[in-house]
Amino acid sequence: AILRLRNMRFHAVFVTIAIQSVSGSWNDGHLGVSRTGSGSVGDVIRPVSTANHCFDLCHHVKSCQAWTFTPSGCNGARQDLCVLHQSVRPARLVAGEECLKVASGTVDAVDGLVPLKWRPLKLGTIQPAGWLLNQLVIFANGLSGHLDLFWADVNESVWIGGGADHSGAGHERGPYWLNGMVPLVAQLNASGVISSVDVDINAQVQHWITYILDHQLPSGWLGPDDGFGGKGNDYWSGWNIAASLLSYADAMPDGDPMATRCNAAVLKYIKIVYERMQTTPTTQWTQNRWQDWVYIIHWLLDTAPQGQEQLLWDAAELTQHQSWDWDAYYSQAGVGTSGAYVGKPIPKFPEENVGGWTMYDHGVNNAMGTKSCATWFRQSKNVSDAEKSYHKLAMQDQFHGQPHGMFSADECFGGRNLNRGIELCAVVEQMYSLQHMFRVSGDPMFLDRHERIQYNSLPGTITPTSWAHQYLQQANEINAMYGLKDHVWQTDGADSTGFGVAPNFGCCTANMQQGWPKMVNNLLLQSENGALLLALISPFKAVLASQGEIVVDTAYPFSDIVTITITKPTAAFDFSIRIPAWATKATVSMVVDGKTTPTQPVSNGTIYTLKAIAVSSKTVITLALNPEVRVETGWGNLGKPAASVVPYSPSGASVPSNTEDDFVLGGEASFTADTSRQSTDIRTGDPGGSATITLAHLIAGNGHNVTGCQVSFTYVAGYGPVGPVTGKRGSTVSIAFADSRTGSSLGVVWTSPQLQNYSFDKGDPFSPPVVANLRGLNIVNWAPITMALQIANNDRNLQINLASINIKVSWGTAKDPRPSPPPKPFLVPPTNAATVVRGPLVYSLLLNEQAQQVKAWEPFNNLDINIVTSSAWNYALDLSKPITYEALGAPSLIPFNTSNYPAVLRATAKQLPGWVAHTNAADEPPTSPIDCPTVAGGCAASTSVTLVPYGMTDLRMAGLPWISSH
Repeated sequence: AILRLRNMRFHAVFVTIAIQSVSGSWNDGHLGVSRTGSGSVGDVIRPVSTANHCFDLCHHVKSCQAWTFTPSGCNGARQDLCVLHQSVRPARLVAGEECLKVASGTVDAVDGLVPLKWRPLKLGTIQPAGWLLNQLVIFANGLSGHLDLFWADVNESVWIGGGADHSGAGHERGPYWLNGMVPLVAQLNASGVISSVDVDINAQVQHWITYILDHQLPSGWLGPDDGFGGKGNDYWSGWNIAASLLSYADAMPDGDPMATRCNAAVLKYIKIVYERMQTTPTTQWTQNRWQDWVYIIHWLLDTAPQGQEQLLWDAAELTQHQSWDWDAYYSQAGVGTSGAYVGKPIPKFPEENVGGWTMYDHGVNNAMGTKSCATWFRQSKNVSDAEKSYHKLAMQDQFHGQPHGMFSADECFGGRNLNRGIELCAVVEQMYSLQHMFRVSGDPMFLDRHERIQYNSLPGTITPTSWAHQYLQQANEINAMYGLKDHVWQTDGADSTGFGVAPNFGCCTANMQQGWPKMVNNLLLQSENGALLLALISPFKAVLASQGEIVVDTAYPFSDIVTITITKPTAAFDFSIRIPAWATKATVSMVVDGKTTPTQPVSNGTIYTLKAIAVSSKTVITLALNPEVRVETGWGNLGKPAASVVPYSPSGASVPSNTEDDFVLGGEASFTADTSRQSTDIRTGDPGGSATITLAHLIAGNGHNVTGCQVSFTYVAGYGPVGPVTGKRGSTVSIAFADSRTGSSLGVVWTSPQLQNYSFDKGDPFSPPVVANLRGLNIVNWAPITMALQIANNDRNLQINLASINIKVSWGTAKDPRPSPPPKPFLVPPTNAATVVRGPLVYSLLLNEQAQQVKAWEPFNNLDINIVTSSAWNYALDLSKPITYEALGAPSLIPFNTSNYPAVLRATAKQLPGWVAHTNAADEPPTSPIDCPTVAGGCAASTSVTLVPYGMTDLRMAGLPWISSH
């Protein structure tokens, strides 16, 4: 042997490891892959005739980080070679028949993934009961169970030999649907009610799973291999199929041939995806959703690696190397630090409404990306990765948070206004992310947020019978309609809030199935040492081999008492309960084999643990949550502080106008990045809409009236070719002034001609400057005033180049002798609306609801509908009066019905006549606290109002202004 080592102790090491090598399938390495490290520990090691021996050598040499075993004949080698590397570089595929036995691995992989602090039980172990079982049956009897009977994107999907499902990010709708249906069927089977479901969902799922397995390509590819979705993006469609197969395997008995077949199919699929990613890196949806693929790879690595641990590790690592950099985006660094964007310019997380569609501002992508840090932490073992999970949620909350627990994104981030929407797909994906983040970290905060979404956002956007859903829901929603051409969002269509089969876009129709079943999977979790945790509170039963029978009896979240009975465990174990953060007065009492222990308080926001539940005992635990009515303020728009004041000058003054901070956007206006023109622009919305671009700098003339102004800007026009279009009206821009104290208009002083000679659609450059040079004005400027550009889009829209905007003002010499009032601190004051909460349930103003048929679907006559209200909605809560809780009974057979509420809140309120609808939505509430003598329109007389659970509404007002005696 030729050994180039520092000393001969290596011989002793080799002898030792030949006798006692590290056990496990990591020894085999990743077959067909080599490493190209630099500065190797040694060159040729002999006699080493297997990859196992090469692994063992590397594992026992301190400086070795990776290894490659090359058999004789490969790349001209005359003997078997083992190269030990001091550093790790990306793995590369090898080719050639003589190289089939090349294998390699990395030392850092051998310890495996960071273990989950809490892991799910085998699928089907948890048997839902009570209202939760009713809810699952309703889902199965609604769209979930019937889509495979009438909706082409499922029952004629390309995944089962049909010709449909060619929209979205790929062939995604069938996989979305199956991903939720597999756990739903398993849970209904476990509860023994599957035969009472209206349709045979067992047969549906079995047909899909069998067809997909039978038609897996020899290469390992799952589904149609047609490149649909685009180069580097066709990986995404199969990921939910892989998750479905793993779920199906999990529901099977240990060792079941079908489980083995599913796991083997996913491994083959991961292998072919890995091989293709070597030459065709991820792009678009696939790149943004990378963490979902890593999650699936880790799932197989945890449960059924089949001797291919290093392959799975390498596949996850390659995926992360080709990823979108969520961390740099959320930190607003401007430059990528990981994945495919290291050292490259990267957009920053937006702090307000996004008016143009982007992949990175997309709500569903961000909901999936919420778990990226927690997912990758398991492999990186970098504590900072785990900590960044909190930062993502904080940024979503601060700049786009909504009372129902989600952020706004309709379809991209929409800011904090209470009439902005959130997509149903984002709701279920955020829930899924939060579940995983808790399992990784063990922090109960993530499940507190999950419950807020689960019991408010999710049912609030699906009809009680689950036969219709919305694409978008709003916290303050006074209509839900198809064909709403004039709307407050910019990146979704006119049908987005209507209820039906597939309003706006069909992804949510397919994806909503996962919401309830995956929640059930996380009710009861287990640690590595066999401890159990009641993670999410709902009624169920579970029978476990050593921990006995666990029964949770409760109507929570519709009641406050939870009874947990543990019967006849065969081994002692710890049992824990998540105590929600809002449960500040929660207590626990216990009866063990007839002996009662005193009631004791438990700390909120913690995991409460009962040590060593005894063998063969019967333990009854009663958790009293004792929630209080809580009023949360601070909801809605954060406001916009006034920027620096433009003071009077005898020679006039230039107004700062070239950065985003120089403007406050209103109506449909939004900042957007134009990658083709390398510019930041202001987009004015959609045809038929309007926009306001207000200067954030108040103009303070100190008693001198404004007598002149000059405004110039460049533009491109959208929604049409170059030049005027017959029958289409171009957009116009007007200059307006207003009193900054009252908002009252001081006049429109100029309106442009129709602007449409330079076309965005044709890729034209920006226009020459449009110039307004105004003289002879007489705008009163005793008090500070605002200046705004008002845009009427007409049949087009505009994209105004931010850097091109130039504004100057000039004043007259005459001066009002009165002292000028100081400028107000806020150009747009914060909304500071109130949301009323009890336990995990958000309560909203009760509105009557009238349904109007839009379409009937054959053959089941299910309907697409508009929903409107005739109720007054513009109320301010009087917080000087008590809000009282009134229990009305148990939840009905339809748990989230829009009547028969199990409880309501009674409050006192005053109507605000000056708060009206705008753009077919409730306008943002006036700033609270409300001062009735000065608020626009005043306040009406006090009246009693009823607040009902958010999840039991189709229309609602959840963020309300408020009045206080203080």
